[in-house]
Amino acid sequence: MAKNEQAVAADETEKKKPPVRRGPRDSKYYNLDDKIKVLAKENPKKAGSKTYDRWNNYKDGMTVREVMEKGTTQEDLIYDWRHEFISIQHVRPRQAPLPPAPPKKVRAKKSKDEKAGETAGASAA
Repeated sequence: MAKNEQAVAADETEKKKPPVRRGPRDSKYYNLDDKIKVLAKENPKKAGSKTYDRWNNYKDGMTVREVMEKGTTQEDLIYDWRHEFISIQHVRPRQAPLPPAPPKKVRAKKSKDEKAGETAGASAA
């Protein structure tokens, strides 16, 4: 029984490991040495959120590498660039295509006759 408790404790410690943080890296959208220009006049993020705090890392003339070393994520950069809150040297807004929207699920509606036929067929069987 003690071995099972140790195994459970070992599994719980493995689950609590923090995610591995990688350093800044080039993207298909930008290079790490590209300069950033802030286009938004004020912080467009929701006050009190983590993205609001990370937005304050942006300063005109900083490189992408410098901003990412301060904690801004690649997702933040791409989101802010696509929404034209910032511009990145050598990259025009909307140059990269947006990901396609997921297809909508459309269910065919059954007519009253079809529904009546299903219920009649189920009772006959």
